[in-house]
Amino acid sequence: MRIVAARTQPDIGFRFCKFCADHGITPDLTDPEGEPLWGAWIYCVNPSIPNPVFQRAMAFMTPEMAGMRATLKGMLLASDATHEIVAARLGQDPAVVRSFEVLFFNVLNRKDDVLYRQHLLYPDSHGRLEELNSGYLRSLPRELAVMRAGAKNGMDDAMFWSGASSKALEDLAGIDCGPELAKQTISYGLMLARNGGLNQGRRDASGLAAARDLARSNAKRPEQSEEQAMFDLRMNTALRDEIKALQIPIKFRDDRPPETES
Repeated sequence: MRIVAARTQPDIGFRFCKFCADHGITPDLTDPEGEPLWGAWIYCVNPSIPNPVFQRAMAFMTPEMAGMRATLKGMLLASDATHEIVAARLGQDPAVVRSFEVLFFNVLNRKDDVLYRQHLLYPDSHGRLEELNSGYLRSLPRELAVMRAGAKNGMDDAMFWSGASSKALEDLAGIDCGPELAKQTISYGLMLARNGGLNQGRRDASGLAAARDLARSNAKRPEQSEEQAMFDLRMNTALRDEIKALQIPIKFRDDRPPETES
C-alpha cells in the first residue's frame, strides 16, 4: 500500500512530513526539495512556529480557495511549467508556488511519468472515452477541466478555462482558425473510426459524424487549396479503408431512416 500511495498521491510530500512528525522521526532532507519539506515538518511538529510560506501554500488546499487551486494545478501541468514561470503568470511568490507543488501537487519532477499524469488527469477507468459522453464539458468537475486544459494546451488555456485570463481566446481570434479546426475535426473522426466508432450513430459518435460532414463539404468546394484538397483526400481514403477493413456498410446507422412503429 505504501508503494501505491507513493505513486498515486500528489500530496505525498506533505503526507511524508506529517507521518514523520506524528511518529517522532526527524527526516533527512538534503535533496533540492528539502526546504519546503523541512518547513512542513516543523509546522507539523509545532504549529505555533510561524512559517508564512508553508501556511500560504497550505491555504490553497482549503475549500474557500478551490478556484485558485484549480488554476494553479492547471498551470503546473503545462509542459513548460516551472515554479518561477507559474508564479510570475499568477502574481504569486515563487516560494509559495514551489511549496504547494512539492507538498500538495508534485508534478514538475514527474513530467516523464506518463502513468502518474494519466492517473491525475483521468482518475477513473474510462480514460478519454468519457469525452464521447453527451454533456461532457458541463458535467466535468471544474478542477479537472482546468487541469486537462493546462496539460493538453498550456498555461493560456488553463487560465482561460479558470476565468483568470482571456489571452488564449484573444490569440485565436487574431488568426484564421478554420483550417486548424477542420484538421482537428477530421483527425478526431479518423481516430474514432479506427477504434470502433464506425458502428455508432450520430448521437453516440457526433465527432465522427462532424468529420464525415466536413469531409463531404470540403470535397464540394472548388476553391479549396491544393494542400487542403490533399489532406481531405488522404483522410477520406483512410476512412474508406477502415470501413472496408472492418467490413461495415458504407451507410452509418444515423443515415438510415428511423424505424416506424408497427
